[in-house]
Amino acid sequence: MNFHGESVWRLCLAVAFLLGFGALGIGHVIYPDHFIKRTAMRRGGGMLNDWNRTGVQFVGVIITLFAGGVLYELVTDLFAK
Repeated sequence: MNFHGESVWRLCLAVAFLLGFGALGIGHVIYPDHFIKRTAMRRGGGMLNDWNRTGVQFVGVIITLFAGGVLYELVTDLFAK
């Protein structure tokens, strides 16, 4: 079964990847300290200030919007015909 010349499995993999990517972005927004502590950023009290938390949350919003936008385009193209 093909949709627009693509296999169903490839579309399912793309949707699963985008949902996971969106969940990662939402995680950045909800728990920024978790990602600050477990990344290559410097550890210590100076890195855990409000400015860095806000930056990680901003990156999470961008990641979530990107994944949501691509997922929206994929689904609207899939159901257009």
